Amino acid sequence: MADAWFANTALLFRHPRQLLDLLRPSGAEDEPLPAPQAAARRAPGSDDDSLPAIITRAQDDVRCRQALARMGYAWVRAEYAQQLKAGGDTFPALAGDQLSPPLEFVRDWLRAERLRLLGRMRSTFLGAMLVTVVAGLAFAIVLAALE
Repeated sequence: MADAWFANTALLFRHPRQLLDLLRPSGAEDEPLPAPQAAARRAPGSDDDSLPAIITRAQDDVRCRQALARMGYAWVRAEYAQQLKAGGDTFPALAGDQLSPPLEFVRDWLRAERLRLLGRMRSTFLGAMLVTVVAGLAFAIVLAALE
């Protein structure tokens, strides 16, 4: 019986979104994103209280980055590769959030996220290496003191 549970758990790792749904407490949902500001854009000379286009563009970029981060690097990378093969200009995987970033934006996010992940792994590796060296030196000192 336990073997079946482990086998099913291994299958969940192929689909990280299902694993996240399983780990999320019941009733907890992702916080909804605010409505996109793109629909509220007006002509440059209008006298309304809407924000300038550069501000709404920056807000949309932040929302896209947050949505991509929620999806995860591996999933976004797979969808990005699939979209490149299809030959599209936008990233349709965020259509549920009413976002459609260009593929260049997603490519830049993937590069930045990869560098961030490598930096985290590098610092972990260097920390482990430092601890190993210190432990080896301590062992050598203790061994020399005992002789």
